[in-house]
Amino acid sequence: LLALALGRRAVAQRLGLTVCLINIFPAVGFLYGIDLFYDRPNITGIAWPTVVALTLLGLGLVLSRTEDGPIALLLRKDSGGALLRRMLPAVVVIPLVLGFLRVVGQLHGIYDTPMGTGLLIIILILIFASFLWDSATRVSRETSARHVAEDALRESEKRYRNLFENMSEGFALHEILTDQSGQPCDYRFLDINASFERLTGLKSKEVIGKRVSEVLPHNVPMLVERYGKVALTGEPVHVESYMEPFGRWYDVLAYRPGPLQFAVI
Repeated sequence: LLALALGRRAVAQRLGLTVCLINIFPAVGFLYGIDLFYDRPNITGIAWPTVVALTLLGLGLVLSRTEDGPIALLLRKDSGGALLRRMLPAVVVIPLVLGFLRVVGQLHGIYDTPMGTGLLIIILILIFASFLWDSATRVSRETSARHVAEDALRESEKRYRNLFENMSEGFALHEILTDQSGQPCDYRFLDINASFERLTGLKSKEVIGKRVSEVLPHNVPMLVERYGKVALTGEPVHVESYMEPFGRWYDVLAYRPGPLQFAVI
């Protein structure tokens, strides 16, 4: 609690988990009547309300931090988080319940110690094998679905690249650059197609990754003002523009495909 008050949430979380783990011993001792686990003075002596209180406090400390650590893994939306959420309750509750039933059955003379232990082991094997089988099936299904999605994405990217390279219109993708006040001050070439090279004379290996101030230094203010607005507001622009470095007029459509980006056709 002191670590939590001092803002050391990671430390508090680990200490809280340690408290919970320590309290498993007296909790199991009270559940199964194992005196050694909870009533030895100066060693394990503890009352069951204290076990409950400390366990709840420990859980509270564990839950105080959800950005990382065991709780973050438990809350993740991927297959690992889903597997942990399915298995953790079973791993904790099922052995406790079956162990209790085994002790009760033996106390009532339903079976002796060897038979009770054998039944317990067999039931545990069957239950956890079924959980493991179900989890493996789910993971395999999710993996197959992910592979199908990845194949579809690769096919889509292949079709896009084919269209990109063979369209008759010039196409270029850019990233807008801003100054400290958030105003556009330059932009960088991310990709251009073959038609853009043919229509402008600019070659991809010479411009991709470079700023427009390096490629077309005399047109920077006009270009940055026009396309910076597109990248920041999302409003498309359709203009006829004379580009002096290329000595020709262009019919230009500019739009925003993503944050701080603009594309021109």
